[in-house]
Amino acid sequence: MMGPYVHSLSSSRSCIKNQMNIASTRKSCNEKPARGHSRWHDGLTRCRPQAALTPGHSAETDSLQAWQRLALLRRQQEVAVKEEDYTLAKKCADERKACIESMPPRHQYLQAQVQQLKTGVLFDRMQAIRAIVGVGDSIVIPDLSTCLDDKELRDLVQEAMWTLFHHHNDPIISDAMVEGVALMNNPVTVHQAVEVFTGMIKKAPDFAEGYNKRATALYSMKKYHESIADCKTALSLQPWHFGAASGMGICHLMLGDEEAAADSFELALALNPSLGLPAPMMTQLKKRALQRKLAQADSPPGSDSAGGEADRLNSA
Repeated sequence: MMGPYVHSLSSSRSCIKNQMNIASTRKSCNEKPARGHSRWHDGLTRCRPQAALTPGHSAETDSLQAWQRLALLRRQQEVAVKEEDYTLAKKCADERKACIESMPPRHQYLQAQVQQLKTGVLFDRMQAIRAIVGVGDSIVIPDLSTCLDDKELRDLVQEAMWTLFHHHNDPIISDAMVEGVALMNNPVTVHQAVEVFTGMIKKAPDFAEGYNKRATALYSMKKYHESIADCKTALSLQPWHFGAASGMGICHLMLGDEEAAADSFELALALNPSLGLPAPMMTQLKKRALQRKLAQADSPPGSDSAGGEADRLNSA
């Protein structure tokens, strides 16, 4: 899910439409790139890559651990340079180089794009984002998320992350996503979309977007508790899924739980500062939740004054 709800459907259609561009890019990225070879930038469009890594796959688990290790080494190197500890900085740099060289060619290529994303000029950074998305690997999502507060890049980054959220390597899952989104767009067939997404989840239980899409369908059916449960599962599988966090907030709001809604929206904004969730809305939600708590605390047991206060606040 995502707030607003329509944006999620629009993102789904955009990502699904460009699915075929990723396969060819991923195939080429499994080869070792030659220095300065222009074909690595040819045909890289904003399409849609992989969701979550499969925990049971040891090779992907190793790659994820190596990627996380690189991020830690990068931060340690930056701190060492600031503190003028050049011995430690060189040690970190050497370890980073060795770590990158141990990666498969696809991840070496992605690391080069991440470096460009962090240090290049605006045009090069935009090209890096498109190249990253073209490869189709969700391992890069945390690196992309660091650019969401950049006004010049945030729209491109947000679209790239949605693309990564949607992609799955199994064409059966991809076809089910297309079918489910089409059914979800029609109120008459939305219940069929839930069935399609449920089947997708059974086949790919580690695919976060399967739960997020089912949450969206359940929301449109006003099944808010079930939608919240799916949003939580999506976030447990893909912790950077700002759409699931904001969707969960909308469901809590529909249930009248302003405090839980505010918590969910806070999480969504922490994940993606560019979301259209205005601060005044957050302030009002927190204020109303606090007032309701105080009214309940001041009411004697058995009194219905707390409920009356809640009603008054809701009608304000």
